[in-house]
Amino acid sequence: MPLADLPAYTPRMQDQETPNPFCLAVTGGGGYIGRRLCRQALAQGIELTVLGRKRPEGIEEGAYQFVSYDLSGAAPDLTDMDAVVHLASAGLSDGEGGEVDVTGTRALAEAAHKAGVSRFVFVSSQSSRPDAPTSYGRGKFAVETMLAEFDALIVRPGLVCGGEEGGVYGKLCEMVRTAPIVPVTCASTLLQPVHVDQLCEALLRLADPSVQPKQKMFYLGDPTPISFGRLIKDLAWTRFGRRIRLVPLPISFVLMGIAIARVIPGLPNIPRERVLGLTDIAIMDSPASFEALGMAPCDAISAFAQENPKNRRRLLREGRALLTYVTGRSVRESLIRRYVRAVEATRGSIPLNLPGIVYGWPGLMRIFEPIGGAGRVADRLAIAMVIAETTPEGAKDFCALDQRSWLISIFELGVLLAVEAVFLPLRILLGRRNP
Repeated sequence: MPLADLPAYTPRMQDQETPNPFCLAVTGGGGYIGRRLCRQALAQGIELTVLGRKRPEGIEEGAYQFVSYDLSGAAPDLTDMDAVVHLASAGLSDGEGGEVDVTGTRALAEAAHKAGVSRFVFVSSQSSRPDAPTSYGRGKFAVETMLAEFDALIVRPGLVCGGEEGGVYGKLCEMVRTAPIVPVTCASTLLQPVHVDQLCEALLRLADPSVQPKQKMFYLGDPTPISFGRLIKDLAWTRFGRRIRLVPLPISFVLMGIAIARVIPGLPNIPRERVLGLTDIAIMDSPASFEALGMAPCDAISAFAQENPKNRRRLLREGRALLTYVTGRSVRESLIRRYVRAVEATRGSIPLNLPGIVYGWPGLMRIFEPIGGAGRVADRLAIAMVIAETTPEGAKDFCALDQRSWLISIFELGVLLAVEAVFLPLRILLGRRNP
């Protein structure tokens, strides 16, 4: 399957037994990723121990064992544990806690080694490297380097998104939930998002002692990067049904705004380090890692779009408009449902962000039809065209099965050219819009 046609990841949260139940300790189980990981572990029948400063919300306390733990404190007793997934971090804001992360993780790894734990999985970051622009990225690399002596498995995820709001994903949701205009820096920076449930599935596979991975480093993210600006617009539209406008700003202005937001109640508190991290992100070669895990890379953006039930109704509305546009007539409900299934089966099941007037007057799609034939609008029109051609009416229209006189054909061609001449200036101005 081409990488451009990746399906959305379908979360597997239902109860299911794992063939090889084991005892798993998770640090940072109360965090955004940790809560999701704990739920998946329990659903698979894994015996779970949560090590952290807070319990994972939404999980019955009797379903797992909780041990109060902090990286700056003493290492926990890991006797009887088969595997450890290390998510906890001493600090994510402005580089705080980097040294504690290294020393605390070393003590945790030594405790795991002493207790005979057979698998240690550390969740690092895509920004991890020795010359990272942030102390956070450099700190993660320092932890990775230290863990080499413990034969640990390292996971570098891209931007984790989807599910309940939390982590960086939660901060982005706060940013686009109400504001019609969002100031951003590094809008063209390419990111490789990964759905939180797919990341957790990968972590549980790596933690399973019966699985013998052939490599120590795993890169998990969308093989086809998406720009930061595009991701923010998609998030606002798919999760909240809002159209937003991005205002590019120099990074100095954004950092100043972050500092001001910290002292004004009600404004989102965005870690300065996270913004600096956007200035220089290395693209990961993730397909090989997914293949090593026996998993298929998936489209995380479309996955969290499917989490909002309103988006399917938007796709139905979109299908009616586009099919009406390409056929020139009202279409059957069965064709509209076929359109939605086709869109959801390919990469990008995000509803198009079209102007509302198009849904009432589908013929106005001519204004927004891309001249270059590239982008989401062009892809959706191609899907609508293929579906229309499979109908008896479409076969007659598109395959010239009816016999027309040359005079009628010339007249219709003349009308078409006249219409195109009228709409061409508007298409040049508006048609490059890529909702």
